[in-house]
Amino acid sequence: MRTYRAEILEIAPLLAADQRAAFVRDVRHGLTSDPKRLHSLYFYDDVGMMLFQRIMELPEYYLTRAETEILCAHAGAIAARFAGHPVVVIDLGAGDATKTDLILNALRDAGCTVTYIPVDISRATLEHLVERFIETHTGIAVRPVAAEYFDALRTLHTVGDERRLIVFLGSNIGNFSPDRAAEFLVKLRPHVREHDALLVGFDLQKDPAMILRAYNDATGVTAEFNFNLLDRINRELGGDFDRRAFRHYAMYDPLKGVARSFLVSARAQRVRVADVEETIAFEAGEAIHTEDSWKYSRRNIRTFASVSGFSIAAEYMDEENRFVDVVLA
Repeated sequence: MRTYRAEILEIAPLLAADQRAAFVRDVRHGLTSDPKRLHSLYFYDDVGMMLFQRIMELPEYYLTRAETEILCAHAGAIAARFAGHPVVVIDLGAGDATKTDLILNALRDAGCTVTYIPVDISRATLEHLVERFIETHTGIAVRPVAAEYFDALRTLHTVGDERRLIVFLGSNIGNFSPDRAAEFLVKLRPHVREHDALLVGFDLQKDPAMILRAYNDATGVTAEFNFNLLDRINRELGGDFDRRAFRHYAMYDPLKGVARSFLVSARAQRVRVADVEETIAFEAGEAIHTEDSWKYSRRNIRTFASVSGFSIAAEYMDEENRFVDVVLA
């Protein structure tokens, strides 16, 4: 068994029993609601993480390529804000951190002493990240934290003249509706001091057809990602969902700027989920809402900055103006 050279700090860890109880509670509540829904948080078991890695490699899924292009071109400019200073990089929802690597390398090249703190709710995700990180980086300390974002931020303290760069990449903010995105930034504001910065990736509103293809790819990987949620309920909660009796459906509303995903019942049916102690009736055509992915305008972003007490220090876009990384200070 591999020995990790970076101990993972777990803040208020959820025991496996607590995690399972939350899954049972949320599935019961979601499937007995009108309309029915399942929380997108539960996409990300081991199978779901593998499928999402495949989604990021799809030709239709432009988001990862667009943000990587931005950071390849502008990581040096972002790092220049901190040149010569010790920097603590706090990566909210770090995932595999491949894009954050570009920022870390640029900071090191700018003469910064860098401490990297990846934050993720999943200890397993952090273990994979740390294993890769310690093999590919030298001279950068890594202090992984398994926690919710704000639990981690309340616990992490910088010392002396260390400056913070908090990063929230990958359009993770797109998991939030506009009101909740503004609320999230308001809560982040006290953690960003005078010489710190917050770097946020926003997927921009654009050609609706391009957005829709990103959530409804031709090879069906995104559909499989959604169906895995039913498979997970079957595996872990004693469900008897027949995935052949559902259809994946994705849509994009250009007025609201939101891509939505659904699993739609192809016929009238009843589904038993033993551990939830419910039998769920579906009418033909009835949908389970599985995910929202919000896309924002430049005007939205200016409003978010204003109401949360930030100023926009810099904006960096890819060549096709699909995505923007914004430095808030």
